[in-house]
Amino acid sequence: MSRGPSTRYKNPSSIEKPASGPRVRPLGSGHIFLCDPTSRPKVGETERVPFDRRVRVFFRAQRFLISLLVLGIGILLTVLATVDLTPLNQSSVFQGINGLTDQSPSGGPNYDLAFVIMGPIITIIGAYLVGAYYLARRKFEHLMLSKSKAEFLRNLPDIEDLLWDLTPKDEVRYEQRKSELRIRR
Repeated sequence: MSRGPSTRYKNPSSIEKPASGPRVRPLGSGHIFLCDPTSRPKVGETERVPFDRRVRVFFRAQRFLISLLVLGIGILLTVLATVDLTPLNQSSVFQGINGLTDQSPSGGPNYDLAFVIMGPIITIIGAYLVGAYYLARRKFEHLMLSKSKAEFLRNLPDIEDLLWDLTPKDEVRYEQRKSELRIRR
């Protein structure tokens, strides 16, 4: 089933050509965008997404799990540092761990000293990330449950600010809620 020409671009006779460089195509909205017809993907081909964008999307979608992981690593490092500085390092369980992290008797590095510094710092960062996500999630859920359109419009800037701290799924919910209330913004 073939479709007619795309309504996104005007017909080829209305294409403005600059003196040099790629062609300029005006869109229906009056904006002019530069495009190169040879760089567009062919039908059936997908455009390859850059690696950095895929990483950003992954980190944004998995924000809560990553913040929990940071918190867990911080707690683990803090526990290892605490055990090294207390009499618990003489117990059989921690002697094996201490043998891996403190290699100074054999002339190697002593990672326990780094754990003393890094552990609490990473724990604080992880706790902040988890807490910020939790508070943003709670406030977002509260604002999304508003019944009236006026209240939703009044809270719109707050909701849009909260979306920076939440996942792309929440953006989809936000857009659906806007369409339910027939808000064009």
